[in-house]
Parts: sequence; C-alpha cells; structure tokens
Amino acid sequence: MNHKIKFLKYSIISGCGLLLSVIIFFTCQNIFELKAFSSNIIGDFIALIFVYIFSWYYIFDHQRINFKRKLIIQTLAKILVINIISFILLFLEANILPNLELILSGLIARDLILTIIKLIISPFSLLANYTITYGIIEKYFSYRKGN
Repeated sequence: MNHKIKFLKYSIISGCGLLLSVIIFFTCQNIFELKAFSSNIIGDFIALIFVYIFSWYYIFDHQRINFKRKLIIQTLAKILVINIISFILLFLEANILPNLELILSGLIARDLILTIIKLIISPFSLLANYTITYGIIEKYFSYRKGN
C-alpha cells in the first residue's frame, strides 16, 4: 500500500481516536473533576490502544506476527508523546488558563477551553504517532524479520 494512502487511513483512524480521547478528556474533567494532565493520560491511553488495534488490522504490513510484543513496544514509545502533550496541557492549565478565563469572563467553561486547546495541539501528536508506528511496525520489525 502506498505511503500516502497509509497516512490518510491512519489519519482517519486517528481522527476517531482523537474524538474518543477528547470525549474521555472532557468527561474526566467535567464529571470526575480531574486535572488536565490526568484526563489527557487516561483519554490518550485509551485512544492509543484503539488506534493501534485498527492500524494493525487495516494499515500496516506486518504479516500479523508479534501483536503483543509490538503493542508493548509501541505503547512505551508513544507514552513519550502522550506525556509531552499532557505536560503542555498542565503548563497551559496552570499558567495561561487563568488569564484566558479572565479575558473570556466566564463565557466558556474551563474544561471546554482545555478541550479546545487539546484539539489544537493534537495534529502534532498525530504526526509523531504515525512516525513512531510506521517506524516500529514496518521498518523495525520488517528489518528484524529479514535478518
């Protein structure tokens, strides 16, 4: 399958994962009153598993071998991306959100502002996750299988 088509399919699956992540993120903040960092970790981890499973079956060439091992390695690699996004949200929640709330004068709820910010920074996560997934599943494991 063409690399551009793979990226397009990955983008669609990741879009669904992003929707799932955002719903969980908003729910964790709004109902459970968790901080942005924790809400993002929970939402992104669940979305990560969702995207991995669908990518495994519908996008990447891997001869359907080593599912568990690849899932563990990929999850460990993507935890870095999830943590970076979570720390960005933590920083924004602590330093920028109070000023935004003053400017907006309560027109938009705090959890909705953070959800919108999460949506804005998510494309960077998509690119990083695709690169990691492509590198691990297709390049690393294909190379090791060939040797």
